[in-house]
Amino acid sequence: MKASTQQWLDFAKADLLNCKLILEDDFLTTIVAFHSQQTVYTSSRYPSDIGMIETGKPTPLEAKAFYESAKDIYEAITKLIEHSL
Repeated sequence: MKASTQQWLDFAKADLLNCKLILEDDFLTTIVAFHSQQTVYTSSRYPSDIGMIETGKPTPLEAKAFYESAKDIYEAITKLIEHSL
């Protein structure tokens, strides 16, 4: 595995762990959204104008959905990489 691929997987895993640890805090929904996005898009950043959704701050339910989606994508990519080695 290329070093850059392993580095992405490590950062993505750290982002997901951060989400999991703060997911239940309604005040931190924007942080969950940010780290969920970072898990999937390595070279992007959280949009500063209106955020990821037009209504502004994500609700706790939306934050959880972002986290679950990012986790599913991370796990799928990890499986693909592991099976290709």
